[in-house]
Amino acid sequence: MTLNGIAVGNSAQATDENATAIGALSSATTNAVAAGVSASATGAQAVAVGDDSVATTQSIATGASARANGATTVAVGYDANAVTLNGIAVGNSAQATDENATAIGALSSATTNAVAAGVSAQATGTSAVAIGDDTRATDNAVAVGISANATAAQAVAVGDDSVATTQSIATGASARANGATTVAVGYDANAVTLNGIAVGNSAQATDENATAIGALSSATTNAVAAGVSASATGASAVAIGDDSVATTQSVATGASARANGATTVAIGYDANAVTLNGIAVGNSAQATDDQAIAIGAKSTATTNAVATGPSAEASGVNAVAIGLDATAVTLNGIAVGNSAQATDEEAIAVGNLSSATTSSVAMGNQAVANGSSSVSIGKFTTASTTDAVAIGSSAIASGVQSIAQGRDSGAAGSNASSIGTNSRAANANSIAFGTSARSNAVRAVAVGTESSASKADAVAVGSSTEAAGVSSVAVGLDATASTINAIAVGNSAQATDDQAIAIGAKSTATTNAVATGPSAEASGVNAVAIGLDATAVTLNGIAVGNSAQATDEEAIAVGNLSTATTSSIAMGNQSVANASSSLAVGRQAQATGINSIAQGVSASASGLRSTAIGQTSGADSTDSTAVGTNAQASATGATAIATNSAAQGRNSIAVGTSARAVTSSDVAVGTNSVADSQQGPFAATAVGRGAQARGQGTIAIGEGAQAINQGGTSAGGAVAIGSRSQALGEDSSAFGLEADALGARSTALGTQSSATALNSTALGAGARADYFGSTAIGAGAATWRSNQVVIGTQSSNYALPGLAPGGNYVGKANQNPSINGTRILTTDANGVLGTGFDPDFVESSIQQLGQGIKSQVAMSAALSAVPTYVPSDDEFARCGIGAGGASSVGAASLGCAIKIGNRASLNGAVAISNNTDYGYGTLSGTVGRVGLTFPLGVIHKKATPASVDDQAIAALVTQRDAQITSLNEQISDLTDQIEALTSKASSEQPNEQTDQLIQVLREQISELESQLSDYSDLAAANQELNDKLAQLQAQISALEAAASAPPSSQISDLEDRLNRQDELIQKLLNRLEASNASPSIQSSLPPSDASIVAVPVKPVF
Repeated sequence: MTLNGIAVGNSAQATDENATAIGALSSATTNAVAAGVSASATGAQAVAVGDDSVATTQSIATGASARANGATTVAVGYDANAVTLNGIAVGNSAQATDENATAIGALSSATTNAVAAGVSAQATGTSAVAIGDDTRATDNAVAVGISANATAAQAVAVGDDSVATTQSIATGASARANGATTVAVGYDANAVTLNGIAVGNSAQATDENATAIGALSSATTNAVAAGVSASATGASAVAIGDDSVATTQSVATGASARANGATTVAIGYDANAVTLNGIAVGNSAQATDDQAIAIGAKSTATTNAVATGPSAEASGVNAVAIGLDATAVTLNGIAVGNSAQATDEEAIAVGNLSSATTSSVAMGNQAVANGSSSVSIGKFTTASTTDAVAIGSSAIASGVQSIAQGRDSGAAGSNASSIGTNSRAANANSIAFGTSARSNAVRAVAVGTESSASKADAVAVGSSTEAAGVSSVAVGLDATASTINAIAVGNSAQATDDQAIAIGAKSTATTNAVATGPSAEASGVNAVAIGLDATAVTLNGIAVGNSAQATDEEAIAVGNLSTATTSSIAMGNQSVANASSSLAVGRQAQATGINSIAQGVSASASGLRSTAIGQTSGADSTDSTAVGTNAQASATGATAIATNSAAQGRNSIAVGTSARAVTSSDVAVGTNSVADSQQGPFAATAVGRGAQARGQGTIAIGEGAQAINQGGTSAGGAVAIGSRSQALGEDSSAFGLEADALGARSTALGTQSSATALNSTALGAGARADYFGSTAIGAGAATWRSNQVVIGTQSSNYALPGLAPGGNYVGKANQNPSINGTRILTTDANGVLGTGFDPDFVESSIQQLGQGIKSQVAMSAALSAVPTYVPSDDEFARCGIGAGGASSVGAASLGCAIKIGNRASLNGAVAISNNTDYGYGTLSGTVGRVGLTFPLGVIHKKATPASVDDQAIAALVTQRDAQITSLNEQISDLTDQIEALTSKASSEQPNEQTDQLIQVLREQISELESQLSDYSDLAAANQELNDKLAQLQAQISALEAAASAPPSSQISDLEDRLNRQDELIQKLLNRLEASNASPSIQSSLPPSDASIVAVPVKPVF
């Protein structure tokens, strides 16, 4: 007996608290309820209702023989059985055989986590769901419907008799999803293999990845069929639309669409793409051949063709027809636009009612391109001939290969071009560019609004421009080129005569003239004016620069406000060359003397043939030369070179910063040097920084050297050579560093030597002779009385005994060993003995040394007289001789300059005077130099001669025939001379000089051949000359093989003969040059760079 227990019925047992047992043999435990015969509620809170029912802990069993054996299970119905945890079995003989199983319905069964609902429903796998009588579902599968069968894991079958396999879905009565991951939706739908989808009554997806949607639709591998009776029968086919058909890799979209060829596309009702890669889009569109594309209702396309638009037809291979009724009927034809027509191969017609024929292009409404390869672009345009181009509304290109571009433009000549509204190109190869532009002649060009090119080869560029002459050019607003070859460039520019060139606003040019710059004027024949308001008003004048003025013939003015007159040149702002043949180069440079040259800022050359080079330099007299900043040459023939140098005397020379040559023929070379002969008959010479030579015939050479006549008389002749040396006495001589010769006719030789008295002589470093007629010989030697001779050094000296005033030896016999066998001995500091000293010999040596120095100065002057460069473009070499003098000594020089390339010359020279033996040595009488010169600035080329008429050319031919006859005679004479030369040399031995002679001769004949080659139009005469030259060449070769080395007399003879030959060749070339100089025939010759001119003969030695 327990608390609150209830037991009702025979042998009923309520064995624990709150237990309830109702029915015979029933039993219940704590909080449990058992109701029915033999009912058993054996676990806490168990409920067993029905005969022989059994319920365990927290479970419910309801119905006879029901069993709820697992905790928290439910079994409802006769013989229902819920075996394990949370199981539910509802229905007669329902079986929930594993945990969480749910079986609802008579004879249903479910396993772990499964649900079976319906008579005989079976959910036999984990988590399976089977709903409906006789349904079957395995692991994770779902089967819903009478006899539905989800036979594999994760399958879903919904519908009576539906079947689904692994991971597949079948929905609908008799639907079959037999392949893995397939879907079948609809009555009798069938998805047979992997990934198949069949949606619709009797839809069939018969192969892998097939999709069939729609009643009676069918699809094979990777295909899609959508629509009633749609068929996608090939791999990857797509058929969408009732009765549509698509084969392998094709697409058919639309009722009755057919994509029967591989990789075809048919879109639209009854669209048809028949063969490979065909595309048909639109109702009844037809793509009837490979790669055909037909888009639009009733459109048609054949092989590789494209037809787009209602009733469009692309019936030619590769043709394109786009637009209503567009037609492209032949190979590669293109028609775009309503009723556009491409009627022949390669034709392109774009635009409503446009038309194009063979290889032509027509673009625009009613555009017509009916010439082969023509182009017509724009409304109502016409290109009517081969290769014609018409662009713009109503444009017409009627000439072969013509171009008309712009509204109402017209190109009527072959190869003509007309571009711009209302433009016209009316003749062959003409060009008109711009609104209302007119090009009316062959090859004429007009560019710009209302521009006009009215003569052959004329060019007009700019609004209202006019090119009215043959080959004329006009560029700029209102520019005019009115005659043959005229050029006008710039607003209102005027080129009014033949070959005139005017460039710049309001510029003006006449015959053969050039004007460049605003308001520039070149009104003289062949004149050139360049720059704002530049003016060249006469023959061959040139003005370059703002307001530059070339006011007379051959004048050249270059620079702002520059001015040049007859044959003169002014280059630089405000420069002036207003004398004949003058040259001014530099800002404000003034060349006012005839043939003068002024180069440098504010340089002035006012004398005849004067030259001033350098800022503020001045050459004021005839033949004067000033080179250097502020250099001044103020007398006839004067030369001043270097900053602030001044040459003030006639033919004087001042070279060096602040150097001054004061009187006639003076020479001052070196910074701050001064040469002033003080109007004496012999010039002074000062060479060295700070050197001063004052007095007639004075010479000062060395830094700070001074040769000055202190007495103020016209006599002079002092010579000071050495840094800071001084020769201040009349006819004195000082040689050596800081040597001083202060007395008249004194001589100082040696560093810091000093001879201060009349007729004194000091020889040796630091030697001093301070007394009349005295002589000091040796380093530091010094005299202490008149007429004395001292020999030795400062610390050890010896005065010669027996000397008497007047220079006579009192004991002269002591110096003559023939009288008494004895002589006076002297000794130096080392004890070395010396005998036989003769003062007369020393004085003579010093005088000869002075003469030698004057020879050196004379040779330097002579070297300056020979050429240092080759002045002419037509010369290879130039040689010259010169002479120079210093006091009474003269010298001669010989030198040559040889051209190197076009702009440089190599020069060398030798000067010869007397060798001077001054007793202690010899000064050479030969000096030389070598140098390289080159120009700076632009090389001005010669102008090419103008053309002439046929009559002048005929005259030239007649004249040249006579010249060639003369030439043959002279060559014959030359041949005779060479034969004589060959005979003379045949017995001699060969040497280098003979080889040189032969080589020179060969070079000269080669030059002759080069010159004669310019007569190429006289073939017969040329051939005759070439034959004779070949004979000469053969004779030279024989001479080269047999020549020998002649003795000196024979060499001289050969030289004479060669010189005569050179003279003959020179005469021949001079005659040819004279013929070239004729103005009436000049233009028929080659350009001046290559014309026949006299070439100087190269020297043999």
